[in-house]
Amino acid sequence: GKGNLTRDFTACLVELPAGMAAGSKALKLVPKTRQQDYDWLVLVVDPATLEIRGLVTIDAQGGKSSFSFTNLKQNVGLADKDFAFKIPRGVDVVSASPRS
Repeated sequence: GKGNLTRDFTACLVELPAGMAAGSKALKLVPKTRQQDYDWLVLVVDPATLEIRGLVTIDAQGGKSSFSFTNLKQNVGLADKDFAFKIPRGVDVVSASPRS
């Protein structure tokens, strides 16, 4: 979603996580309001272009998800048909019930 780094997070520079592109900078973001999906995250950026190079999240149980981005292309004009989902044959679709 769209957020505002200075309004929504407390930020500080941290050591670059293992496996991320050398020369990048890492910014640890701690949400000011508790989040369900993560406790904090590290955003890895190229300091010259500010392009996102990686993302690391830590959840409340200590689970770590790490993503490294390469060869990113912006505003390439993808067609809606590229996102059409077709249910495979023999698969049951289960919908979550609304929360009360």
